[in-house]
Amino acid sequence: MFGLIVHGGCHDLEPAELDKISANDGVKTYGAIGYEMLSEGCAAIDVVEKVITMMEDDPIFDAGTGSFRNLNGV
Repeated sequence: MFGLIVHGGCHDLEPAELDKISANDGVKTYGAIGYEMLSEGCAAIDVVEKVITMMEDDPIFDAGTGSFRNLNGV
């Protein structure tokens, strides 16, 4: 038995704005991929790495590619 939780972060967008982006679709897609990997017997650490990498490569999420800079410009 296993479980997987994929969290796409939080936002302060209005519902109409949120509908314009595919963050929810991304969370569902990456969760499904991770769940399938676990079902096939992949190691949990490999699943976590894969899902995080996909989310970081998706500019919808504020991580990795396209993320916001902090106050120090990093």
